[in-house]
Amino acid sequence: MRRLMRELGGGVNRGKDLGAGLAADVVVFDPWTVQEKAEFLNAHQYPEGIPYMIVNGKFAVKAGRTTPENHGRALRKTDM
Repeated sequence: MRRLMRELGGGVNRGKDLGAGLAADVVVFDPWTVQEKAEFLNAHQYPEGIPYMIVNGKFAVKAGRTTPENHGRALRKTDM
């Protein structure tokens, strides 16, 4: 995954390294329990097995629950 992010990242310092002042997103998941819960008629469901997600150094998911803040933004193809 890291190599793919490095290739897709282009000139943006995103997903290449972790460190102070760098933009990076980190997802902590359990490969044995992660699963998608969305269905066609009930599409807006969060997956299971992802206890933590860090976006730009701040928690977006903490202890399996989303936080109310929005710490990131959608990346467009022109951003890469």
